[in-house]
Amino acid sequence: MKLLFSLIIGLFALILVSCGEKAKEIKDAVELAQKAPEMAKNMQSAQDISKVRWEERKKKGDTLSLPFKKLEEFIPASIIGYKSEDPAGQNMNMQGLSYSESSRKYVKENAGGVAEDIEIKLVDYNATQDLFSAAFFWMSTNFSREDGNGYERTIDIGVKEVPGFEKYTKSSKTAELTFAVGYRFILTIRAENQANTDFTKSIARSMKLADLAKM
Repeated sequence: MKLLFSLIIGLFALILVSCGEKAKEIKDAVELAQKAPEMAKNMQSAQDISKVRWEERKKKGDTLSLPFKKLEEFIPASIIGYKSEDPAGQNMNMQGLSYSESSRKYVKENAGGVAEDIEIKLVDYNATQDLFSAAFFWMSTNFSREDGNGYERTIDIGVKEVPGFEKYTKSSKTAELTFAVGYRFILTIRAENQANTDFTKSIARSMKLADLAKM
């Protein structure tokens, strides 16, 4: 718990420094610091559940990451209006580190002939819980921030044990989602030329995330 609280205080300090003399942003940073004890408690609870799930998988002999070809099955083969590229993936195993990942890009040309793309990546951190915990950090904070160039905040798309984080940048019209799935997988969806994150959320909801979360 002390480590988590220190991480949150560090986050608060980073935000406060970046705020400069902007009164509203400083106020937001102060409010975040006031919520730090509750945030730390929530994150500790999530870490405890993560450890329990890991022990359950070990008892079943499920101690390695899935083959990247298996992960491909959970990534959409196509997205309407886009041309799908061949999927890419890899498995990585070494002492103290094991993970697998699979990704796919979808490309289309807009009216101006400029290519835009969507990329979906799924990573299995089954045997590397420390890396998963670090990635899970943001999804546990109930964090939100918005300015003239966009927003970023934690989200809930209505799938059990699939907390998420969304980021939208107006200047580049880029939408990006990150999900912690079932205390094991990290899913990212990034799309260009978007007015908001709605389309990326619809892609996430079309995927079999509930099935992944049960693994």
